[in-house]
Amino acid sequence: MGGNAYSPKAHLSGHDQARLTAHELRRARMLCTAFPRRSGRSWGVGAVHAEKRKHQRIHVALPVFLKDATGVTRDVSASGMFFWTAGAYAPGELIGFEVELRRPAGKMRLKCRGDVIRAESGSARVGIAVEIMESEMEQA
Repeated sequence: MGGNAYSPKAHLSGHDQARLTAHELRRARMLCTAFPRRSGRSWGVGAVHAEKRKHQRIHVALPVFLKDATGVTRDVSASGMFFWTAGAYAPGELIGFEVELRRPAGKMRLKCRGDVIRAESGSARVGIAVEIMESEMEQA
């Protein structure tokens, strides 16, 4: 990146430097130099945030069916999902819902029970982040 020497620890306090492993430093260096700022400078380690999720998210719009409402997913992972709905749900609430999947062999329903992790207010809908506690797949 144009001769800019990069030191991932240069942007960190002594406390933060001690917490980084050698692997994290290599990854931070790779990420920061692979995605330069528009000005040509690297981002520095401070801009690299550790991913807390266990599973990769897939951005997909799938129909969601709840007891008193319907919705549509924004993203789905093996351990949870985020969907938009008109229903009102609160963090900590256990909910039942179904997600419709279309396959060449026909429709399937993923029946789930989950724990509401987060609720985000939107214009006419509420965004719900759910951790899936139980699930089973059934022919629709």
